[in-house]
Amino acid sequence: MDCPLNVPCMQTRKNGATVDFTFFGDSITIFGHNPFSTDPNFFSSTITVTTSFDQPTTYDLPNSLAKSYVVYEASNLGESQAPHTISIKVDKFVGREDQKFQISGYVYSAPFATLGEAEDKLKAWVSSQVKGSE
Repeated sequence: MDCPLNVPCMQTRKNGATVDFTFFGDSITIFGHNPFSTDPNFFSSTITVTTSFDQPTTYDLPNSLAKSYVVYEASNLGESQAPHTISIKVDKFVGREDQKFQISGYVYSAPFATLGEAEDKLKAWVSSQVKGSE
């Protein structure tokens, strides 16, 4: 789904909606946006973040005037030969019909210098998974 400025992102007002991020790297920061209201009970979101490296955690997100803020971050994950996966599930969204909770982007530390290296790393990992399942 496209967000403002035609940038791909997750926007939803549906409870149970999920988005997954898979990446190679040592750290990640995920940005999102909850609609703003002066009534803290009117716009609110509760999300559960499940990762391949930690226990599921639930967060109550504030409403905010900011266009985007940090929804989740992790560091010191250690460089791995396998990608890390993060799944974000919207447990509860409360807001007007025209408003949505949004995951607007993410930044991660990449253990590669070029997209070609990234592609090679992914191909090596996929190949190891295919060989391991035979």
